[in-house]
Amino acid sequence: MAFRGNKAALAIKVQSAVDTPATPNNSTDVLLCYDMQPGGDNFTLANPEYTGTVDRPGDAVMGRQRSVTFNVILRGPGGSSPPSADAFVFGRILRQIGFGEIVQASPMFTAAALVSTTGQNIVLPAAASSSDDVYNGLPLQIANQGTGAKQLSFIRDYTGSSKTALMAETFGTAPSGNVTVPAFLGYRFDAAASDIWLSVDYWLDQKRYRIVNGVTTAFQLNFNVSNNGDTSFTYATVTITGEVAATPESDEAAPALTPGGAMPVFRDADWWIANKSVCGSSMTVDFNIQAERAPCPTRASGGEAMQIVSRTRSATLVLNEVLLATQDYNALADAQAYHSAWLQYGNITGKTVMFGINEARLGYSEANIAGNFVQRSQALFIDQVDKSMSLVFPYY
Repeated sequence: MAFRGNKAALAIKVQSAVDTPATPNNSTDVLLCYDMQPGGDNFTLANPEYTGTVDRPGDAVMGRQRSVTFNVILRGPGGSSPPSADAFVFGRILRQIGFGEIVQASPMFTAAALVSTTGQNIVLPAAASSSDDVYNGLPLQIANQGTGAKQLSFIRDYTGSSKTALMAETFGTAPSGNVTVPAFLGYRFDAAASDIWLSVDYWLDQKRYRIVNGVTTAFQLNFNVSNNGDTSFTYATVTITGEVAATPESDEAAPALTPGGAMPVFRDADWWIANKSVCGSSMTVDFNIQAERAPCPTRASGGEAMQIVSRTRSATLVLNEVLLATQDYNALADAQAYHSAWLQYGNITGKTVMFGINEARLGYSEANIAGNFVQRSQALFIDQVDKSMSLVFPYY
C-alpha cells in the first residue's frame, strides 16, 4: 500500500557530543509540527578520464546528507509551572542556534513595591539583583497594569547598581505597586552558548528515517496578526541538516501524537517598536545561518561534522502607515540609534508568548498600498549578540 503523507511525525534529541548519536524517543522527544518536507543531497564527482570515444563515464558517487524542513506553531509548554531543563523539545532547536535556556520555576525576587518610575525607567525594589543585564529580555509583572498577560512588560536593559529596568513600552498609566520577574521558561540569545548537535528521527507512515550530527541550517519566526479577515497564526520554519545515520531507516509505523491544544494567536496583544505601540500585519525574524563541514580525509564522509560558521539576525515588520507626528521611521533610520521591538500575545499562563529584540537599528522604508490599506515594510538590523533577543513563556 502507498504511504500516506499525513501520517508523519518528528522527534529531536540533543547529542551528548558530536559524533555521538542519540536515539529520540517516539513519545517524550516528539515535536508537534506540520508541512514536513524531508530532503537530501547526493554528492557526485564528474569522472574526467578518456574513453576513446566522445562518451564520458558516469559520475562517481561520493556520499550524501539528509535534511528535513518543517513548521512549528509557536506556543508555550503550558502547565502550571515551567518544565524541567531540556524537556521542551522546540527549545532544543533554539539552543542549537545560539539561545541559552533558562528555567525559572519561581519568581526571580519576591514581589514588592517599586521604588520609582521615570519615563520608561522603573527602579525595582531592594530584593532585585545588583548585577547588570541579569533581567535583560525578561518579563516584568506590574501590579497596576491590568490582569493576565496585560500586567507583563518587557525589560530591555537592566542596571544593577541602581536596580533600574529600562522598559520597551511607554505606559499610559504610570507603573505602581508590586513588581517582580515571574516564573518563566525562557530562551535568551547567548554569546557564550556551547555548540550542540541534534539527532533527528522522522516517520513517514510506515518507516522511520534518521539524521545524526544535525545542525539547524535555516530558522525563521513568523508572527502573523489574526483578525476577522485574516485567520492567521504564528509559527517557526526550521530546516535541520545532518549526516545519514549508520542505520539510515527502518520499518516502523509513525507514533500517534497528543494534540497541543488551542493555538495562541497574535491579537489582543502588545506590539511595540521604539517605545511606540504599533499596528500592522506581521513581524518576521530571520536567522541567516551558514553551516559548513571542515575537510577531513580520515572520516568516511571526507569532512568533519557540520558547524555553524556565521549567523546574521534581522527582522521585517509590515506596519500600518502613520503620521510623522506619531512616528517618523526614516528619521529613526537616519539616526541609526538602537531601539527595542517587543510583542506579546496569548492570555494564558504557560501558553503566553513573549518575544523581544533589545537593540536594533532601523533601515529606510517606503509606504506602499497593500490591498485597501497603506503600509510600510520596515527592516530591523541586529548587531549585539549577548542578550540581544529572547523568546519567553511566562507563568504568572
